[in-house]
Amino acid sequence: MFARWAQTCRKRGATAVVVATCIPVILGFAALTIDMGYLYNVKIELQNAADAAALACASGLPEGVDEAHARAMLFAHKNAADKRSVALDVNDVQAGVWDFPSIAFTSLADSGVAIADACRVTATLNSERGSAVDLFFGGIFGKRTTDLSASATAAFATGEQWDVVIVQDVTGSFKNDIDDARLADQALLDCIRDHSGAETQVALVAFTGFPFVLSPLENIDTSYDAISAAVSSLDECGSGSMPACSGTNIAAGLTAAVDLLTSSESELPPAIVLVSDGEPASSSKGPKYSTAQLKELALQAADDADSNGISIFTLFFSDGGSNSGAEFLASLVRGKGTAHETPDADAMEIELLEICLEGLPLTLVE
Repeated sequence: MFARWAQTCRKRGATAVVVATCIPVILGFAALTIDMGYLYNVKIELQNAADAAALACASGLPEGVDEAHARAMLFAHKNAADKRSVALDVNDVQAGVWDFPSIAFTSLADSGVAIADACRVTATLNSERGSAVDLFFGGIFGKRTTDLSASATAAFATGEQWDVVIVQDVTGSFKNDIDDARLADQALLDCIRDHSGAETQVALVAFTGFPFVLSPLENIDTSYDAISAAVSSLDECGSGSMPACSGTNIAAGLTAAVDLLTSSESELPPAIVLVSDGEPASSSKGPKYSTAQLKELALQAADDADSNGISIFTLFFSDGGSNSGAEFLASLVRGKGTAHETPDADAMEIELLEICLEGLPLTLVE
């Protein structure tokens, strides 16, 4: 359009009338072109800030929504658009869940789940916040500034398939927090279902001085309801189908898990997720081993798992206890496993989510 106007003006000749008619139009188009080009570059910078903030936000989700929000705001601030840091309001950051098949984001408040696996960030420069983008020539058209926004969503993508046995301590010391442990195990189960392949298998073992297989190794795609029902049945020792209260024999739980994984014909990477609130402890009602012997047996069981290519992840619920329990459970980590600890029963969900999401790739999904 600009070229056509210029050609028309050349054909009319350089009279005063022509100058008065054509030059303002040409200048107007030139001004519009400059401002549009500038806004295009600012928009790219703003989108980069939103992308960085969304990825940072998602990376913090395993440590809780508050940490995710803090990371989003930090990384948005580190990025600039229109030569200024991008400031986020708390409402600009949403934690939620991303459904890959339907390509849809649902905020945490609307999803009905306790743990998020995705973040959506909206970065804005506007007059309300005093950050509207100044235009070079917009005043010619009565518009000196304009608002811009960009959004991005980052999520944990589906990772490799694996077989996992959840080994849950249900000893007497876990009595007051078994409800939180049940919720945490369910969150882990849901995360595995949502972020692993259809061939993944999951089993559940409870232990005190003795082990009890609540759910055998089953395909999570076809047997999710049955595995979830087994998790729902978790209770304190001596209740329902739980093993009798008889000390803490971590070796028994690990050995039962190793037997399940080694007897499977699956070729997927195997792992054990051990959740406990203490070290091995002998009891007159349990196996006739001393506490020292139970510790040694647990280490041997961990070595046996390792020799069979089984990774061990541990979660120690400290509940204000000594550091020795955390150190002992950490000593059982094998393969690609990692050690986790929390004194907060409510945070067990977050720690198990972190185990689930470890190694999964973060990706921008929109």
